[in-house]
Amino acid sequence: MKKSKYMGLIGVLFMVLAFGSNACAENFKMLTAWAPNFVFNTGVIPSFMGVAMDATTADPVKRRETGIFAAIDKEYNKIGIKLISFPPLTPYHFITRDPMTGAKPSLQGRKLRSIPSLQNLIGNLGGSPVTMSGGDVYTSLQKGIIDGAPWTQVGVKDFKWFEVADYMVRPSFGYVSTMILMNLEKYNALSPEKKKWLDDAGKKTELEAQAYFAGLIEDEIAFLKTKGMKETSMNSDDAKNIEKYWNDGLWNMAKATSGAAGQEIYKLAVETGMTE
Repeated sequence: MKKSKYMGLIGVLFMVLAFGSNACAENFKMLTAWAPNFVFNTGVIPSFMGVAMDATTADPVKRRETGIFAAIDKEYNKIGIKLISFPPLTPYHFITRDPMTGAKPSLQGRKLRSIPSLQNLIGNLGGSPVTMSGGDVYTSLQKGIIDGAPWTQVGVKDFKWFEVADYMVRPSFGYVSTMILMNLEKYNALSPEKKKWLDDAGKKTELEAQAYFAGLIEDEIAFLKTKGMKETSMNSDDAKNIEKYWNDGLWNMAKATSGAAGQEIYKLAVETGMTE
C-alpha cells in the first residue's frame, strides 16, 4: 500500500468523524497530501512549517496543549490556509544491505538515499547522502549504487526492498506526519457548530491515525522478518543522538525558509520540552 493510499484512509476517517451526523450537509472537495511520486517537498502549499512539527514529540495532544499546533496554524492563516489536523503516522528506520559494525560514526563509508530533510542526519552519522526518488531505491540497492536508505517503518514491504537489502537498523528515529488543510475563507464561513465538528474531527483523526499506523508497523516488521530481514544496531553514542540529528536538520530547514516564525516556533518547542 502506497502513502497516497494511506492518505485516502486518513481522509475517509476524517470525513466520517466530521460529518457523521445527518444534520450536517456540506460538500467539500479533498485532495490527498502526497502525490504518488512523493514530491511532497515542492508542493504548491509551503510545507516547511509542517516539517518543523515533525521535529517535535509525536504526541498530538501535547502538540496542541503546548501551543505548537496553534502557532503553526497561525502562520498558515497568513496565506489563507486553516490547519485542521496534523496526524502523526510513522517513525523512520534505515534499511541497509550490510549489518552495522558497531563503529562510530555508524554509517561511515556508506552511501544512503536521501532527501533534504534527511541530509543532516545522514551526515552526522558519517554517511554520504545520495538524492534520488523512492522509486529508484530498489535498483540502486540491487546494483550497489547505494548501501541503504532511510524510510518510514511502513512501506518497505510494498517496495519489496527485502529482496535487495537484509537489515533494519535500530533504533528507529523521528516521525513523519501529514497535514489536513482547509481554505481559511471556507472555514470561516462555516457556522460555529460546523467549525466545532471539524476541529473535533481533526483531534480524533490524529489519535486514530497514530493507533492505526502502530498496527501497520507491527505487521510490517513481522512480515519483513519472515522474508529474512534482521535487526542490526548502530553505535550506542549515535543511538543516543539520533533524534537530535534528525530534529536539528528539520529546524534548520524551518528557520531558513520561514524566518522569524520558524525561530519563534523552535523557541516554543524548546521551552515546552517538545524537541531535543
